[in-house]
Amino acid sequence: MKKTINWKISFFILAGINIIFLLTVFIIILTLFPAVDKKEYLTIPDGTPEANFTIHTTRDEINQLIQLKLLEQPNHLVTYDVYLSEEQIEFKTMIPILSRDIGVQVDMVPEVAPNGDLLLNISTISMGDFQIPRHLVLQMLMDYISFPSYVNIYPNDQLVHLNMSEITEEENISFSFSKFDLLNNEIELLLKVQ
Repeated sequence: MKKTINWKISFFILAGINIIFLLTVFIIILTLFPAVDKKEYLTIPDGTPEANFTIHTTRDEINQLIQLKLLEQPNHLVTYDVYLSEEQIEFKTMIPILSRDIGVQVDMVPEVAPNGDLLLNISTISMGDFQIPRHLVLQMLMDYISFPSYVNIYPNDQLVHLNMSEITEEENISFSFSKFDLLNNEIELLLKVQ
């Protein structure tokens, strides 16, 4: 007598063999490739320790740095020059008015703000032979010249604000002034590395 194998039994035997094969392959894959480390990247919260360095420099060294930074600026229609003298900071440029270039000079007295920013108080402004109110000359400078983002001009207050927190060379390095004494040629910066 011949025995016939029921198709249902054959199906379950074949399904069982397939499940055992897949489990074997899965176990082999797990042993060959270890689990991914679940360690997470933690951001550094505010108030974490930072390294502070004090930089002592002079007018001449700052003047050299300013000239290098001005050379890095893209070509603008109106160029300017900044110079630290023994008593003040001098800003000079030429503004095109009525097809003529008119010389503008702004003299500023520096003051260090409590947060380390530099406040430049306008002491004198000259614009060729014209007698124009200071706030209008400052407004013209803002309109004609593309200043870096960290330079803020306040014409009504006759003040130029250098926002030191916006001057960054690297993302985790910031600068602030602790002393800016032109007369004694003593300039101190605080460099913070976080």
